[in-house]
Amino acid sequence: MKPCLLPEWAPQFATLLVWPHEKTDWAPFLKEVEPVYCAIVSAISDHQMVMILCYDEAHQKHIQHQLLPFTQSSHIQFFVSPYNDTWIRDYGPLSVLTHQGTQWLKFNFNAWGQKYSAELDNDMVHKLVRFDPLLKGYNNQPPQLIMSALTLEGGGLETDGVGTLLTTSQCALSPQRMPNATKASVEAQLMDLLDLKRVLWLDYGQLPGDDTDGHIDTLVRFCSPTLLCYQTCDDKTANCYLPLQRMEQQLKTFNQLDGKLYQWAMLPWPNIEKYHKIFGLPATYANFLITNKKVLVPIYHVPADQQALATLTQCFPHHQIEGIYCLPLIKQYGSLHCATMQLTQGL
Repeated sequence: MKPCLLPEWAPQFATLLVWPHEKTDWAPFLKEVEPVYCAIVSAISDHQMVMILCYDEAHQKHIQHQLLPFTQSSHIQFFVSPYNDTWIRDYGPLSVLTHQGTQWLKFNFNAWGQKYSAELDNDMVHKLVRFDPLLKGYNNQPPQLIMSALTLEGGGLETDGVGTLLTTSQCALSPQRMPNATKASVEAQLMDLLDLKRVLWLDYGQLPGDDTDGHIDTLVRFCSPTLLCYQTCDDKTANCYLPLQRMEQQLKTFNQLDGKLYQWAMLPWPNIEKYHKIFGLPATYANFLITNKKVLVPIYHVPADQQALATLTQCFPHHQIEGIYCLPLIKQYGSLHCATMQLTQGL
């Protein structure tokens, strides 16, 4: 049995989160961004485990002090290990199902095409797999590590869990990640590695300030095997207006495996340029996080927030929808989904 990449709505054991500190690029924004991380932990730890990576023991004590006003939950564990960056979505373990149960898949990580340092982050999964509190979610056995030579990031892959993988050609075929890679070669390797029936390639769509080369989790997301939601833009003056229009046109050519049409949900444009006078940041509602009971949605204190929350309420009728203020988070060009990684329960 080949590993099957599990969808985000599969039952979860915990959520990983990496806390910013003064030795990261977050240094100028720590006072702004730490309340965002506190809100994320508070929203998740009321119903499932949160595992917080911290730089050292002094940093752990600092985080515990920061969390005191927000949560007294016992659903919080700390893992101390130095790291380069906080975007655990892209270098954390991906949950896959094999005949031996839920295991971890690790791709090579080179900081989005060698844009930044990555040696600590690329080694993080090897350290995490030996973390004792994690074993409770995997029948008290460390998950098996499945290694891939492909250089990819978790935020660049989206699956329905029944054989379809959605990704972007601009990211997955970046020569800074994999020189001489072709669509055919990458697709063949993914099909061979995972229990896939097809790969859907999105050739258009990128947000301002996105230095990931167009991660799919900022653009289009599976809400179920039959329902996709995607980020739109109705501001014709925005740089991403035409790319998102072309993306929408291409999306509407995609059908389900059985040939039936997908259901589509459109996410409104937050337009933070108009309401906050902040330019060049990748504001999107598509970067939401699914947990066992909730869908956490990045919001920006703009009028479109309510429409985005209402749309996702319809997309996830069995989850509680909760907005998390993420304007400080996108100042380092990521958002809510980028900052987290779900660990699927051992099956």
